[in-house]
Amino acid sequence: MKILSYRDLVQRLYDLEYLATPPASGERSGAFSSYDCRSRYDAETGQYQDWDANSDGSGYLYKEGDKIVAFEKEGPGVIWRVWSALPEPGHIRIFIDYQQEPVVNIPFRDFFERFNHDIPPMNFLELMPTLSRGRNRFIPIPFNQHCKVVFDSGWGRYYHFTYTTFSTDTILPKFDGTFDRNTCIALAEADRYLS
Repeated sequence: MKILSYRDLVQRLYDLEYLATPPASGERSGAFSSYDCRSRYDAETGQYQDWDANSDGSGYLYKEGDKIVAFEKEGPGVIWRVWSALPEPGHIRIFIDYQQEPVVNIPFRDFFERFNHDIPPMNFLELMPTLSRGRNRFIPIPFNQHCKVVFDSGWGRYYHFTYTTFSTDTILPKFDGTFDRNTCIALAEADRYLS
């Protein structure tokens, strides 16, 4: 059994020695994005289908009423990065470990501008930067069983979620959408290290 603390996850954001280490057995990384899902490879024919499809801001996994599911993954895992070119006031809802209520339920734009319900937010210039007008958030979101991210209508356009899943014997910290003092200190140290 492997137990990772929130500080362990945060350190992975800047530990160059760890970055050069091959992934552990059962560890996989990937991304979910709003790319145009019409572009695909047909293995049966060996042909690319709709390769020129270019409605990249409109892709999603599936719909739940008027909402879209943008990310869904079995755990244990962590979302490392969330990016959007055009976040708007429609809500982002993050559901962790099959809970009925989201641990995050705020306007998508605020997701990049606020931290831990603080107004003004902690100043994480490196962990929550705006680069070339794109909004980024490099604050780990761990989950042990399952994670689903849902966007309400009016959320904006374009998104990426970068994630890692771990072997099933890995235990990650429980995430409830808030950050305690020690977690905030770990994030502040990472932000300072990256500057």
